[in-house]
Amino acid sequence: MPPIPKLTYFPLPGRAFATRVAMFKLFGKDGWVDERVDFAKFGEMKAAGAFPLGSLPVLTLPDGRMICQSAAIASWAGRQCGLLPSDPLEALLVDEAGATCMEIFGKCPQDKDNDVKKAKREEYAAGKMRVMCDVLSAKAEAGGA
Repeated sequence: MPPIPKLTYFPLPGRAFATRVAMFKLFGKDGWVDERVDFAKFGEMKAAGAFPLGSLPVLTLPDGRMICQSAAIASWAGRQCGLLPSDPLEALLVDEAGATCMEIFGKCPQDKDNDVKKAKREEYAAGKMRVMCDVLSAKAEAGGA
């Protein structure tokens, strides 16, 4: 069997959700590997230097090259399967929306204390996250303008 692409990520939707949808549309169920690693296994693999940037997701191409950055991977898969528009302006608007979503994920507050984390996330959801979601909604309602 020839080598096939492999997407490595955690067993949750997160930053790999859009890529998984596009990969399934592009390659079907068996034309790619959806490697899901739990957090313990990720720690072991990271310590062993398995990931170029020390983070996930990682797309391993059939030629062995490892591609990092969820937005780049999702964009590649989306273009390959026709989920992204070919028109440059329309593609720009899709990329803007995707980057905004990744920013929302990236700025979500973290804390080891669950109560503190919850309070920080509630504040974030009512503030900056709400602003970014309102911008996305307004653009979607206006047809991406």
